[in-house]
Amino acid sequence: MLDLGAGTGLLTRVLAAEGHRTRAVEPDAAMRARITATAPGAEALAGSAEDIPLPDACLDAVLVSHAYHWFDPAPAHAEIARVLRPGGVLATLWNLRDEEVPWSAALSGILADEDTGTDPRTPAAIMLHGALKALRAQDSAWLTGWLRDPSFGPEFGAVEQGFFPHSEAKTIDSLVTLIKSRSYYLTSSPDRRREIEERIRELATVHPELKSGNTFELPYVTVVFTTARN
Repeated sequence: MLDLGAGTGLLTRVLAAEGHRTRAVEPDAAMRARITATAPGAEALAGSAEDIPLPDACLDAVLVSHAYHWFDPAPAHAEIARVLRPGGVLATLWNLRDEEVPWSAALSGILADEDTGTDPRTPAAIMLHGALKALRAQDSAWLTGWLRDPSFGPEFGAVEQGFFPHSEAKTIDSLVTLIKSRSYYLTSSPDRRREIEERIRELATVHPELKSGNTFELPYVTVVFTTARN
């Protein structure tokens, strides 16, 4: 298996731990070093989606986690097809906080900067949250471009989509710790940081789903698009 655009290797480590023979391709040297340090069973290679340093037809699966939106589609599709065996699987996935859950949507409202109108999520995450809502509602009018008719090019077959809800147990303290690790918090002013933490703790005192006990479930949904090499 190949984790393409692997970053620091979050998915790489999971694949290797499951016993798969795993390679990771990542252009950033510091991130590759992190993969090597934390996933010793995986091979970390310098490269990109448009230039994969592997021979033809050598892979059973290519997985892309939170990176596909950075690819140059046409050359990336051709290169992925080159390294996959016939029938090999390409899967792109994004793990999103589920904003259909009211308190999770309220959390997003806290994290958005109401003074400047900015949103801490990346443009891709904003698009995918909208896509998830539209796909669940079968609202094809909202979807445009690739999301309306997803395709990975002529080398691949039909695309299937799936949504996989899951959650992580949190306390209010561990939720605050999680938010403090995010770039939008780290790059905020001290005053803005204090405001975020205060409002998150206030949310826990007023929202019914968080008031019921010391722990609660932080909801996520993983959005996956899969296809097979012709």
